[in-house]
Amino acid sequence: MLAAALSLLLSACATEVGTPGYTVQDGSIRSARLGKDVPYWIALPDGVTQNGPLPVVFFLHGRTNSRHMFRDLGGMGVLVRHRAAGGRPFAVVGLSGAVNGRDTYWVDGVSTRLPWATIVLTELIPQIEARHGLGQSPGNRVLAGISMGSHGAFQLAIKSRGMFDCVAGHSLVVRSFETISREFPGLFGDRTQYAQRDPLTRLTRYRHMSEVPFKHAWVDIGGADDAYFLARAGLMEAQLRRLGFAESRGDHLDVGKERPQGDHSSQYWTARLPEYVAWYDRCLAL
Repeated sequence: MLAAALSLLLSACATEVGTPGYTVQDGSIRSARLGKDVPYWIALPDGVTQNGPLPVVFFLHGRTNSRHMFRDLGGMGVLVRHRAAGGRPFAVVGLSGAVNGRDTYWVDGVSTRLPWATIVLTELIPQIEARHGLGQSPGNRVLAGISMGSHGAFQLAIKSRGMFDCVAGHSLVVRSFETISREFPGLFGDRTQYAQRDPLTRLTRYRHMSEVPFKHAWVDIGGADDAYFLARAGLMEAQLRRLGFAESRGDHLDVGKERPQGDHSSQYWTARLPEYVAWYDRCLAL
């Protein structure tokens, strides 16, 4: 009884102060695989009356950042203004992509033997949804991420085989085997193991859209971002368009066009965050 009470206390949410129309909290979920509590951040819209679970955006942070990235980019102000303008109220959950101070790249690590993607999909997301009355179906979820988190969003959506209808990669980063092996030695394993964790490789293997385990995609990257990232994002865009993703059906594929001066920075992401939130809303209605 004491252990159960302590576990409940540790998993309780601590409420942040002062966001009109939203309850903003930090909480934690117990991971049986990891054997420890994993923190998350959540913004819940107040005063919503509806039948069934709330729509939810799961937001994946970039390298050296944290579960608070959406909030720290000004996300709460964007949500408040979006809702005041008649936008759909939905929850935003900031997940953690680092364990013991080390970035996981949102994959099941080979050298680390840490199945982080599996933990996120089978432990964290289901428990968070059950606790807060969220999601529960692919059409009621968006998976979005920035930089490292953009790779994570597409990689997790493909790995989950249908948990998410809407996937968004902001400042999309999809590294080759050679570059990811230099940046994260051993994390993605050998070439065969890398291919299972690389969303670009996975997309090249699909013959038509019916095989893709998500229905709608957003890709963006600023025109002043790293030339290598731009080139790789262009390959990702080409594969999505080959498979039939297009603006005419509700997708958004922007590699360096709409913000030619946009770089890989918080200023770029903050400036585009209202567009991101508006697309999450639209995609939840598709």
